[in-house]
Amino acid sequence: MSKGVRLIKRWGIVLLYVLPPVSILLIAYFHRQTPQYLPKYLQRTSLEGVEHLNNVKSNLFSLSFETVDDSARFRADIEALPVIRGNLITSAQSVALKDSVYNLMMAFHEGTYESYRKFRTPIKADFNPKAIIYHSKLLKALYLRPGEELPVDAEELDKMFWQRNYGGNAFSNYWESICITNILIEIDRTNVMPPSLFRYAQEQDWNEGLREVLPTFTFQRNPDIILKQEGSLLFATLTIDVKPAPPDPIYPVYIRYYWDTKSDQWLPWEMTSGNSQKRKRDPMF
Repeated sequence: MSKGVRLIKRWGIVLLYVLPPVSILLIAYFHRQTPQYLPKYLQRTSLEGVEHLNNVKSNLFSLSFETVDDSARFRADIEALPVIRGNLITSAQSVALKDSVYNLMMAFHEGTYESYRKFRTPIKADFNPKAIIYHSKLLKALYLRPGEELPVDAEELDKMFWQRNYGGNAFSNYWESICITNILIEIDRTNVMPPSLFRYAQEQDWNEGLREVLPTFTFQRNPDIILKQEGSLLFATLTIDVKPAPPDPIYPVYIRYYWDTKSDQWLPWEMTSGNSQKRKRDPMF
């Protein structure tokens, strides 16, 4: 037997014993590194068990919209919304989530700062310094009266921005109606930080003119902290098609919440909206 043949046989035997354990280790490693979403995101156009239009983009202007108001009928419609992967949450969590969705509708329908805070800050929250700087610049450029100074207090400044935006009528009766039958609520649990809501919105049918809305508030127990302390994060993604007051066109709104086990609350986390290039107003988050 030649030296070359003996060498090939020797390495063949070595590889026979070495490769299987190495393969197992590699598979285990990459499995551990892969985000464990439960389960993979679904598209609005292919959901099972929920009636949605086959093509949201082409049918956006033919959707059936329901007037937003504080009636018992509208509240009941919100409470009856289906929840995708609702088995991941308790009945109490489902009720709490739909309560927050209702408060969101009221915030941009009633248009008062108090109704906005009821939705946005169900527990104590901190002002986002970046949002305060941004609101200050817009107030100085567009809304301060001659000789008027900016409020020093962040609360008063934020309230002024809400109340004077779009000539003082930014959010009163702004969300005139929504498409109830096309509202989507998805629940997910993950052991890593999920892709951003903006990225999620980019993957949807109607993704033109997307704008990521700067959060005005943050909470002490943010998703990063919860993931580190608890090893997993429970979150909800809401998609709504809104018909606002003229001259703004119909547009989709995406809201993401996360569940805080300490306060037993769904906390608003991210917001993205579409069709922004054709709008005069942006929802405040």
